[in-house]
Amino acid sequence: MRLSWTQAQAAASRLLQEWGYDAEDAAYIARHLLTCDALGLSGLGLTRLQLIRDILDSGASVGDHTAVLHTTPTTRSFTGGGGIGYLTTRACFTWAMHHLRNGTPLVAFTANQFFLNGALRIYARQAAEHGYVCLMVSSSAPAAVAPFAGTQPVLGTNPICIGVPAAGDPVVVDLSTSASTWSDINRAAAKQQPLPEGIAIDRSGMPTRNAEEALRGALLPWGGERGYALSVAVQCLGILAGASPSPRSMADCGLFGVVLDPAVFGRESPLASVDDLRRAISASASSDEGCRLPGQGWSQRLELAQQQPRAVDEEAAALLLPFLH
Repeated sequence: MRLSWTQAQAAASRLLQEWGYDAEDAAYIARHLLTCDALGLSGLGLTRLQLIRDILDSGASVGDHTAVLHTTPTTRSFTGGGGIGYLTTRACFTWAMHHLRNGTPLVAFTANQFFLNGALRIYARQAAEHGYVCLMVSSSAPAAVAPFAGTQPVLGTNPICIGVPAAGDPVVVDLSTSASTWSDINRAAAKQQPLPEGIAIDRSGMPTRNAEEALRGALLPWGGERGYALSVAVQCLGILAGASPSPRSMADCGLFGVVLDPAVFGRESPLASVDDLRRAISASASSDEGCRLPGQGWSQRLELAQQQPRAVDEEAAALLLPFLH
C-alpha cells in the first residue's frame, strides 16, 4: 500500500486516538514516525505502531503522564510515569527551548520511566534549527546488548546524539552504541530474514545470524571496545536520570540532555566556522558522490516525502487501513 504524507499522518493519528491518546499527542507521535520513515529510519517509523500496540497490551500506560521531579533555574528532571517517551522528550524540549529563548544560555534535563522516545536526531535538529547546540544520550530498555567480551545482555542500545547549528542544514550526529537496533532485529525476526555477520550472539554466547536466537541472546556493541565504552558512559548518564543500572522493563529508560546557546562562549560567527568545515569536507571528496556532513540533505528528504506517496510496511498498513478516510 502506498500513502501520501497527509493520508498516513491522518490515519496514524486516528489510530493512536482510538488507542486512547488525545488528538494533539496522537498527531505529534504520528508526525515523528513519519519523519523517521522520510529519513530512512524505517525501524523507527510507522512499523513502530505494532510495537506501541504490543507494549500497551502488556499493561503500559496510555497518554502523557510526564511530571516534574526536581527543578532549578537551569535544570529540570522529568518522569514519564511509565508512558510513551515521545511525549516525555517533547516536554523536555519544550521546557529547554522556553528557557533558552528567554535568555538562559545553558540548560540541562533528565527524564526516566518512559518507553520509546524515537529518533534523538529529530529533537536535536529542532534545537539546532533555532541556533542552539544540543547533546543528548538515552539509556534504552530493556537491556539488549552484551558488554565487550560478555555473553549476557546488560546494556541498552544507548544512542548518542549531537546537534550543531549551521547556515544550511544543521550538523546532526545520531548513532546507536550497539551493532544494530532492537527494532531492526525484531523486524528481521518477523520477516525471517538473516542478520548481518557480527552483530549478535545467541543465548550461549555464540555468534548468530538468526534473529530469533539474537532476541533470546544479545546484540554486540558497535565498534568493539570503543562502542562498549561509549555505551557504558550512556548507561551511567541514564542512571543519573533515574534509570536502573541494567534495565529489564520496557519503560526503564533514561534520558540526559544539555542544550546551550553557542554565544555563551563568547565566540563570534560559529555558524560560519561550521560552514567552513562543510566546505573543507566537500572539497576532500574523491568521487562524484561527494562527502557530506551528518544531517546534510535532511530538508530535501522531508520535502520529497511530503510530496510523493510512500510504500507502507504490510504490518503498519493493516493497522492503518480501517482509519483511511
